[in-house]
Order: sequence, then C-alpha cells, then structure tokens
Amino acid sequence: ASIKSLEYLIDFTPLRYPISLIGDKGTGKATMARALHFYRQGSNLSEISCYSPSIASSLEKDITKFLEMNDIGKPGLIIKDLQALSKENMHILESKLNLQRLNNRYLYFTATPEIYDKLGDSNKPGNIARDSYNITNQALKFSIDLSPLFYRKEDVFYQIMWFCLKKAPSMKRNITSISSSVISAALQYNWKGNSTELFDIFSRAIWDAHDGNITSIPNFQNNTGTITLSPLELSESKVIRQSLHANSYYKIRTAKELGISLNTLKSKIRKYKIKLAS
Repeated sequence: ASIKSLEYLIDFTPLRYPISLIGDKGTGKATMARALHFYRQGSNLSEISCYSPSIASSLEKDITKFLEMNDIGKPGLIIKDLQALSKENMHILESKLNLQRLNNRYLYFTATPEIYDKLGDSNKPGNIARDSYNITNQALKFSIDLSPLFYRKEDVFYQIMWFCLKKAPSMKRNITSISSSVISAALQYNWKGNSTELFDIFSRAIWDAHDGNITSIPNFQNNTGTITLSPLELSESKVIRQSLHANSYYKIRTAKELGISLNTLKSKIRKYKIKLAS
C-alpha cells in the first residue's frame, strides 16, 4: 500500500535523489508527492506539468528558480506526467537539473506506467534510452507504483481526511466530523475514477455540509458493493487470463505478448482479481 511505501521512502531515500510516483491516471500521484513533501517538513512546493504548452520555458525558468532557492527551508518541485516529455524537452530537463546541486531540495516526478516503455528501448520511435539520462534513471531508482485506489483501502481514509482539511477552507466550510457510515461506504466503493472521483464526490459533500458535519452522501452510498465489469472489461479480463495461461503465468512474457508494460499488467491482474497458478 502506498502509505507504507511513503514511510519507507521517507526513511531510506537519500535527500539529493528524486522520487517518482508511478500509476494510472487519477491514482493520486501528485497528492502522494505533496504528502511526502509535507512529512519531510519541506516548504515552497512548486509544480511543472509536462502537458503544458509552454513546457520548454517552464523547465528553463522554474528549475532555475528551484535551484536558486535557499535550501535551508527544504523547497520542493514536482514534475508531473514525465511520460509526456519529448526527447527535446528531456534534454532540457537533463541539462538544467544537477543532482549534486539539490542538497536539501526535494525533487518529485509523477508518471503513468508507460514511462517504463518510453525509457526502455531507444530503437523504438519516440523512445528514450534510459541509461542515457542520469536524472530519469535515478528517478526510477526510488519509486512507488500506485495501484488503483480500490485496492488501497488504507489510503481511502487518509485521502478523505487530507482533502476535507485542504478543500473546506477554500469553500468557506469548517468540517468537524464525518460519519462512520460515510467512511464505511467509501471503503466499499468501487473507485473507478480513482482519487479524481473521490475528490469530486467529497467536494460536493463539503459544499452541502453547512453545519460542518458530513453525515450522508446518498448517491454515493447507494453505489457501494462488488465490482461490476463492463462488457469491454470482461473481454479484456478474458484475454489477459488466456495470455497468462499460454505463457505459463510468466508476467514479463505475458506483458510483452499483450504489448503493455509489466506495471500495467500487474495493475490489471489486481483489478480483475486474476488468480495466478502456483
């Protein structure tokens, strides 16, 4: 679970090395990076999105600003969606960042599992040879793979608490309590939208909590229970099961046959609750 991974990273990651949060869209990668920075008692956390139209200038300007900050306060920088970075902008990133200059500055990356493929084989069009890039190589050295939120029960509670504390003041609400029935429903709910869906649901709940108490969320609590797969998901699950069986349940060979990353395969095995042969 990511909370345990967070504690592990706090204890064992060298200060000057970046940390990566890897997971599918909406799994709370940036949220985990912010939580990690908070627990490390960092300050002045800024963010760069690799999907930004002005990403090249952002890398130039924001990284320079980050490195010029006084490191006594332990400033931080999140570079989000690393898998979206082009070769040209990857060169800018590498030229601007210097691990030796990080000192007490904290650097975080977020990316989807496709980053493993993109950095893995330089012979494929658009791919980047991992060993050619020092920063990204080190980023993947210290990383957390975030599974879908439904399989991280302990994180559901903490994300609810964190979001309510962060969001309520901006909505002019003071949340003083959340009922046990709401928490119980949240732990059973099938979070297909991951953290994005959780934040959307509880944003509405905060807005409706005029007295500061979240006691019920009807539309949310009526949709708890077991996972229901769509016809497309059932088809995908069947293909994965067949491929695993044909490859004697070797996940690396199965992922290669299916044309997906190993991390994505593991995520889907958890999602569809596929039992692997001994």
